[in-house]
Amino acid sequence: MTTLHEDQIRDMLLRWYNQFDEHSPSDQFEELLAPEGLLIDLPPAPTQSISAFRDWYEANNHKFFDGKHTLGPMDIRITGEKASVRIDMNWTVRTWTPPEPRSTQLSLDMTAEIGIIAHPETGRPVIQTYRAIDR
Repeated sequence: MTTLHEDQIRDMLLRWYNQFDEHSPSDQFEELLAPEGLLIDLPPAPTQSISAFRDWYEANNHKFFDGKHTLGPMDIRITGEKASVRIDMNWTVRTWTPPEPRSTQLSLDMTAEIGIIAHPETGRPVIQTYRAIDR
């Protein structure tokens, strides 16, 4: 049995949000996601596999830009090989719809509820479920 540790979870989630903000290549997310039982519930529709997440991410990178996640405290609760995390955050981002003359800035307050497991092969924390809720 692999025990998860709070500092590992926090580091992995900071990397997750930084990769979103930096528009990192989609393959860099793979090592942060559970290989089985994945459910990422973000608009416009949930994804249930790494390949579906990759497609969702690529589509969003063409719609949103200049994004920044500002994270509040992470409420991390660990039970052996699983953890639940709750994070309040603000996401500011710009979007542009051609042929509009200007982009639009959005500022969204939300809460993320994240289920973390230990990767079955590496033991590192990975995201199995992710749900964003408007506040």
